Amino acid sequence: MDRIQTSDGVEIALVELGPGEARRILYTRLLDPRDHPADRGYQPIRIKFVLEREGDVQLFFGPGPNGRDTRDWIKMDRLLIE
Repeated sequence: MDRIQTSDGVEIALVELGPGEARRILYTRLLDPRDHPADRGYQPIRIKFVLEREGDVQLFFGPGPNGRDTRDWIKMDRLLIE
């Protein structure tokens, strides 16, 4: 019988995209409600950052540290950029 894989959390990252393949991580957080009860429920996140030059950023939602997306999910509410 195959062992049921459980979530290892969801990574949230904000990354500044640079020239070529250059990337600069502005923010990263692992939400792991299975192992960390404080990560359960509504999780407001406020990210303050300054870009060194005009450019693009990427908001990334990905698998946890084991690289598995098994049973991972996340719901995003309002996104406000000022």
